[in-house]
Amino acid sequence: MPNASKAIKIFFVLAVLAVLVLVGKNVMVKRAAKKVTEVVLDKKQTGQAPVKTPVSRVVQDGAIGYDLLNGWNLVAFPVAPKRFATASELIKDVAVQGGYVTTVAYWDKDQWRELSWRADQKFGHDFKIQNDQAYFIRNHRRMLWSVEGDEMPLDGYKLELDAGWNAIAIRTGGREMNAENFLDRVNRGREVATDINRWWYGVWDPFVKRIYSEDNIETYGEAYPIEENRGYFVRLKEPATFQLTESER
Repeated sequence: MPNASKAIKIFFVLAVLAVLVLVGKNVMVKRAAKKVTEVVLDKKQTGQAPVKTPVSRVVQDGAIGYDLLNGWNLVAFPVAPKRFATASELIKDVAVQGGYVTTVAYWDKDQWRELSWRADQKFGHDFKIQNDQAYFIRNHRRMLWSVEGDEMPLDGYKLELDAGWNAIAIRTGGREMNAENFLDRVNRGREVATDINRWWYGVWDPFVKRIYSEDNIETYGEAYPIEENRGYFVRLKEPATFQLTESER
């Protein structure tokens, strides 16, 4: 019996070790599967592996560079473009540089307006490109898009915001500004603008600031830097304005 008992103990230990090995392998497989899933989702959302900053601003020879991902890009124009003034001309300009954009759309207070152009078929209506407006661009080929333009003067610059959702371009005057700074400038001590959203790798990336009282203020999300060539969605409770100080213009 002692020998049998010893054999049983050895068998039990080996069985436990086998289970631990299987569990360990299962955990490793799950972790690997999760990693693969994350990469697949990133590729599904953007069309390629993620990069550090989509729609990054690169200034070269007086032009602004837009790193357009394969998918939707929310952009803005801090300059007056020289080669295009309408959505249809924008699509042509991207094509000349080797890209393939089929849709340009913007949020007009309470509805979407868009122009889609595939081959010789057009849907929607053409519209002018405005410097204070954000635009969704549906791109199908990853590219660096160069936009030449004249700098827009900041004298008298004022961004009028409506109650509800606003799709906007934000001028910073070359100064560093983040999402919280922007909301503070609009709110001026009150709760008027509650959140600002950027489009980040195929999903919305919100920053929220709630002012319940002077001593009870809560924030949610990352106060990311404001980029002039990126578009933003901002929600307001009532009409307000955003403007730069005289020293920032």
